Amino acid sequence: MDTATHRKYCAFLGITCWESTSTAPSCLIIGEALPLKNNPTVPSKTRTLLSNMLKSIGLSLKDARIMHPTSALTIAPPYPQLLLVMGELSAQQLLQTDAPLPILRQTTHTYGDTALPVIVTHHPAYLLQHPLCKKEALRDLLSHIAGA
Repeated sequence: MDTATHRKYCAFLGITCWESTSTAPSCLIIGEALPLKNNPTVPSKTRTLLSNMLKSIGLSLKDARIMHPTSALTIAPPYPQLLLVMGELSAQQLLQTDAPLPILRQTTHTYGDTALPVIVTHHPAYLLQHPLCKKEALRDLLSHIAGA
């Protein structure tokens, strides 16, 4: 996804794109764009899902930013407090591994040589299609709190 398309997608979801700024967001959400399929309810459902997920760990969607995984390979300071990586492909790209999602979800990772925590969980599209997996995603997030 090119930068212009990514910005349009973020605007469509009502979430600010993260680019190099002087202010770091509390959470940087990294994931592939959802296949919108001309469904106007997807962005609001995605926004609600992400908002609820962040609330579960004491963060707010208004303080979060979203980033495409290919852009995330070059995250520079100031760093956010947390990287939330959604989906197997995004996690593999960011963590530079070919490990499957179930393995990547088992632990809180760190970004590069920093102490920046990286939580890996299911992609929002997957969670919307498989609501029973929301419990797994919540467990992924709460494990970060338990480990902090």
